[in-house]
Formats: sequence, structure tokens, C-alpha cells
Amino acid sequence: MPAFDIVVVGSGGGLDETNLSGYLVKPCDTSWDDGIVALEAGSGPGALGQILKWNPDIFGERSEDADPSTRRTPLTVYANVKCFLLTHAHLDHISSLVMSAGSLGGDRKRIYGSPQTLKDLETVFSDRIWPRLTTHDETDPSFRLVYHALHADGKYKTIFPDIAVRTMSISHGKNDSGSYDASCFFLKHLPSNHEFIFFGDVEPDSIAVKPRNAIVWRAAAPKIPHDLSAVFIECSYMVGRPTETLWGHLSPEYVEEEMIALATEVVLAACVA
Repeated sequence: MPAFDIVVVGSGGGLDETNLSGYLVKPCDTSWDDGIVALEAGSGPGALGQILKWNPDIFGERSEDADPSTRRTPLTVYANVKCFLLTHAHLDHISSLVMSAGSLGGDRKRIYGSPQTLKDLETVFSDRIWPRLTTHDETDPSFRLVYHALHADGKYKTIFPDIAVRTMSISHGKNDSGSYDASCFFLKHLPSNHEFIFFGDVEPDSIAVKPRNAIVWRAAAPKIPHDLSAVFIECSYMVGRPTETLWGHLSPEYVEEEMIALATEVVLAACVA
């Protein structure tokens, strides 16, 4: 049985601002009107507007005699977003959140991410790059966006009715401080225990300053195939791109390398079981 419904608002990063990393997620047994998790926030309402032109029923068909005022628009969909879940704060993963922060409708929304991701996001919402529209103070009603840190502590945290997330740290290249940390998430549908893994941006363990993908695969292996049956992982460049210009990303040969590492862990977990 399916556990989640997912709409891909954007899955790229770089040249096309209408196709940046952005996914809308909900439990499959609820309505989109009951609430949504925004997984990444690169592309947002603008890109969704184009999608709705191509497929007006992507969020489910409405009867022909339905009140026109109830039709779904990008703004009404994003008004139903209850929280944003961010792997890191590079622009292609946060830009729509930043641009729309002052006009999002609906209830107050939490922004979940690692402490470093939230710290980086604060530099954007600093009253210099963009107005200070976010806070850590959940008691301050003047802010509609509230930071909430997720720690890579091996625990699942409920972020939405029937959805919990486990955060793990991964490497997304390096900067002047050393390894640039991003996150991957295990998203679990609590009623069924079914889950999937979502990577934002990640580099292969074989060239990483701080290789950590193997730790993720080891955590995933015992759950495959019964509880975990999907992995979202990037592939940013074509075959043959030099490793020094991968900039913390994967190409097909490295995706293959990582899938072999996962398969090896699955075999080892089955032997132990």
C-alpha cells in the first residue's frame, strides 16, 4: 500500500529557476487540504502555477459543479503547507521560501533543518539580504515562520500528523571551513512504518573529505524492502565530469558506486538477520 503522495514542483538546480528542488508531501490517506510538508523550497508557487496550467487536477479532480472560488491555486496550495523541511541553505533549495515569505497564507509554519542550515538561513533573513521574517521564538505571534532545529541524533521527530523524520548528516563538498554539511532525511509514515530516504545534494564517499553515505546505507539496509522502498538521490552531472568540478554532487558513475554500497549493506544486513 502507498504511504505518501508527492508532487514534484522542481527537481533540478542551476540554470532554470522554475525547476529547482521542491517537493510537496502528504500522507496518502489524507487530503491536500488537510496539510502539506514542503520538502525543500527551491521552486515554489511560480513553478507550481505552470504545473497547474499543464495539469489542473494534479491535486485531485474536482466536480464540474464545484464552486469556482474553491479551485486550487499556487497560493491556496502553499497556504496549506504546515512546515518546510530543508536539507541545506543553498539558494536552489530555499529561494522560493525566501521570496514568498512575506505573502504565504494559512497558519504559522515551521522551518525544519539542521542547526547549521537554520544558522545559514538566518543570514538571509537578516534585514539586509531579505527582511527578518523568521524567528526562533514560538511564542512571538508577529512572525509567521518559526525555526525548529533537527539534530542528527538517530531519533525520529514528528513534524506533521502521521509523519516523522530522522536526520542524518552527509557531505556536500567542501568550503574554506572544510566539509560542507548537508542533511538527508528518513521520512516515515507512522501508521504503516513505511518510509523513504531523501537526499538533497551529496557527494560520493570515495572523494569526500568526510565520507558519511555508508552510515546512511547501513541505517537503511535492515529496512529494505519491507519498510523502506524508495530513495530520492541527486545526479547533477553527466558521465565523465572531472571529480574536481563535481562541486559536491554526483554523476552517474558515482550514483552506481553508491547503489553498490547500499546493495552491499542490504546483503550484510540480511546475513545478520
